[in-house]
Amino acid sequence: MEENYHQDISLESAATEVFMNKNYLSSLFCNEMGVGFTKYLSDFRLKKAKILLRETELNINEIANMTGFATANYFVRVFKKQENCTPKEYRIMEERKLK
Repeated sequence: MEENYHQDISLESAATEVFMNKNYLSSLFCNEMGVGFTKYLSDFRLKKAKILLRETELNINEIANMTGFATANYFVRVFKKQENCTPKEYRIMEERKLK
């Protein structure tokens, strides 16, 4: 998952990849990682997006595409829900910290 986070990944496709039932994989994943499959993937993608926001000048569309979000609008919604600010606001705050 961490190597292919930028691609379209679902629990079902991951289960197929490792030859497991998706319900069993979901249970196993949650027991091992302490969080559900979808939440883990979303958090990992956001972590990567925050690095790109801090370290590059890529626009929001490019970052959304690079981190596996279906659309920039969806990326912004997920980001705002998790971080309580938009990606643009996050970038501005991080730039201010460096000054």
